[in-house]
Amino acid sequence: MTENDNSQKVLNIMVVGAKEGKGSAHIDKFMPSLKKKSNYKITYVGWDRSKKLPKLYEEDKVAYKMIFRGWGYGGKMLMFALPVWCIRLFFFLLFQKPDIVIAIDLDCAFSAALSKVFTRIPVLYIILDTYALRPTIPPFLRSSIQFVDNWVMKKSDNIIVPDETRILPEYKQKEKFTVIYNCCIDIANTISPERKSREGKPFTVLATGRLMSNRGVGLLLSAAESIPDMHMIMAGDIQEASISRRIDANKNVKFLGRVSLEESLRLCFDSDVVFTFYDPCSEINRRAASNKWSDSMMASRPILVNSELVKADWIKKSNIGYCCPYNDVNALIKCLEFIMNNPEDAREKGENGRKLFLEGYNWEKMEERLYLVLDNCTKNKIGYL
Repeated sequence: MTENDNSQKVLNIMVVGAKEGKGSAHIDKFMPSLKKKSNYKITYVGWDRSKKLPKLYEEDKVAYKMIFRGWGYGGKMLMFALPVWCIRLFFFLLFQKPDIVIAIDLDCAFSAALSKVFTRIPVLYIILDTYALRPTIPPFLRSSIQFVDNWVMKKSDNIIVPDETRILPEYKQKEKFTVIYNCCIDIANTISPERKSREGKPFTVLATGRLMSNRGVGLLLSAAESIPDMHMIMAGDIQEASISRRIDANKNVKFLGRVSLEESLRLCFDSDVVFTFYDPCSEINRRAASNKWSDSMMASRPILVNSELVKADWIKKSNIGYCCPYNDVNALIKCLEFIMNNPEDAREKGENGRKLFLEGYNWEKMEERLYLVLDNCTKNKIGYL
């Protein structure tokens, strides 16, 4: 067989996730990249938590199989549902014959790694959330969860993380890790010059995603009370009644609810700065690697983060944004007023971010890494190569 013939061999990819396979900033980037390849045959195996989807269906070149249904997205009952899901997924994978299993997070990767003991099918482990570091995990369980996670990493053929900060010092087999940053596609050429320009427009802060207290939204709303000329665009999910009431009460907030990934990118051009705070009380928050950073860099907008984040020093050294302490409303007010009163400085930081984006912090570059990882896991000469 020639190398050209080998490159066209069909690669059967099975993606497993503990959700429906849509509506996530991460999965909504990975899946289109996989679908680009004409020789990739993709199956998504998931958990239909709202019981609204057919058990089996096809959509846009992907075969979806919902092997588990119900239980919702939160609540104490999930403690019982997760082990049942893992068992169900394990037995399902035992009788499948894909070329590779892509497992998203530990609640899927454990079953995939365990099934690999019997099937020998390669496993690509994508770590979006380090479970042992979750603040909701009781301290007495963390060492056990990390023990299981270490075993899964050992059994996995390759491991994808969204940032270097997610490769913890105690991790072994670091040669298995590949960093695929939380980057976005470039839509700047589709935006009109009028929308890109901030001339003559009110100073606007953008906050998207999880609009929660532990993401600093309450702090931003408190700061806004002292800056009457500041406008805010907010889009995403609100899970706290107090935050919802405060957003409704502020006449300078434009709340859009949940929006598509592309619309979220477009909103960056309607802002002067992109707000991304994480409560530093937990280690996983301090190691945050927000997809909104790439979004703002793509749109030539500066980032505003809290200084406790591990990546805060990188943001300052790269001169692409601003940092101020978490839980210090006065410091946040001063920082926002400085950005509002110094548009040239904000523009410079935005332009620096755009340069970094074009150099490597974009999804096109990350897509190349994804294809290379799949090639290394399967030992096939697949399309990209």
